Amino acid sequence: MGASGVAADVSRRHIPGEPSAPTDVGGYFTLSRERHVEVDGKVADATLGRFQKDKAQFVAVLEGKGARDPLDRPFAARCMSAVDQAYRYAISLPCDWISVTSMRETRHCYRGAQQNAYERLETVRLTRVDTGG
Repeated sequence: MGASGVAADVSRRHIPGEPSAPTDVGGYFTLSRERHVEVDGKVADATLGRFQKDKAQFVAVLEGKGARDPLDRPFAARCMSAVDQAYRYAISLPCDWISVTSMRETRHCYRGAQQNAYERLETVRLTRVDTGG
């Protein structure tokens, strides 16, 4: 994936269906797309939580960017980085967990920690097969 540059050519696409239609995740949480929180006229790509008719308990906010977008700095015409944008959503909800992805990497962050403290998953590394040798 990394050597051929395929990840760089993949654009961000929405999951089929209504943007705000909740999706069950393992029977315990619900993934809800593009609603619940707005910051500076933008909405979070998705939230993970427990959503009932009259109550919402947010667990995580999810923000996705394109494969070429850096996560740490503003890109193109954006005024803030993807990480900053996701932290603002998490504070506004409120929720404690943040996931930000660019197709090349995914970062999982805890809202109560410093922004430079996160778990980083590189997509190209996840696709490599362990030969055991």
